[in-house]
This record gives sequence, structure tokens and C-alpha cells, in this order.
Amino acid sequence: MIKIINLIAFFSLALFAAAQTKLEELDQKLLIQGYEGIWYSCESTTKPILASTPQLKMINRFSLDSTILIVEVYQWNVDHYEQILTELITYDEIDNKIKAFGKHRESGVFIGVGEFMNPKSWIMEDRDLIGNKIMDVEFDFINAKDVIVKGLSAEDKVLWQTRYLKKNSL
Repeated sequence: MIKIINLIAFFSLALFAAAQTKLEELDQKLLIQGYEGIWYSCESTTKPILASTPQLKMINRFSLDSTILIVEVYQWNVDHYEQILTELITYDEIDNKIKAFGKHRESGVFIGVGEFMNPKSWIMEDRDLIGNKIMDVEFDFINAKDVIVKGLSAEDKVLWQTRYLKKNSL
């Protein structure tokens, strides 16, 4: 009798663990969808106030049946926006991670791997194509339309940071 109870307990725990894993996979996929839209940089990271001409504009749209997020970042230059970054972001069901492949105008090609730590915190580690770490990128979602993004060196020093507000959805 004890063996049967142990067997039932074991299978119950195994089913619970499998269900929990599936839930976590869904969460990563669902959370990345909140990043879709058109975002503009704020005057500073301390207050959610847009400048009259935001320095950065980010357009994030899904492609391929909403499985790939295309990110394009533009920087204001005198009288127009110039593209400085393009990135493809997707969710990998095999390891439950978010993967990225991108190119920055000045720093070149990179790959990123990361995940949402919770619904408000997304962390990516970016590396060059030979495996050297470039930086960690942290996304702190204040709410669905307000996010602070910052790049951190290997020594955890802030390289840059920007606060974005979503102005509309695609």
C-alpha cells in the first residue's frame, strides 16, 4: 500500500512539474508580446516625460505568425531619424529562452540570450559572434507603456540607459 501511495505521489509531482514548465514557456512567449509597438525615449530615466523631439524612436512589430519580433531603433539627427539598430527576437521552446540576433550601426553584429525573470524584468546577455560578452541589457517594465532599458558592462557598470514610452500599438 505504501508503494502505491509513493507511486501516486511521484506521478503527481511529475505532472505538476510538467505543467509548471509549460506555464513558464507560455509566460516567456506572452510577455515578449507586450514589447510590440512604437516607443519614444523620454527626457530622462527619472520621469516619464517625452521631449518635444525624442532622441530615440523604437518600432517593434511581429512577423511570421507573431513568432519573431522585429526591432528597429532610430536616432534623431538634425531633422530626421536615422536607423541605428535592427534586431530579430524570438522565443525558443527548446530551452525556454528568448533569443536575439541584431546589428548596431557602430558596434556590429551580436546575439543575445535571456528571459523574463518576472513579468516586469527582462534580462538579455549580448555577445559578439565569436562569443565575447558585449553587455547585459536589462528591461524594467514600469507598466505596459513605460520601460527603462539599460546596458551594463561585464563589471555591472551602466554603459547607457533610456526610458521609453509606448505611444501606440501597431
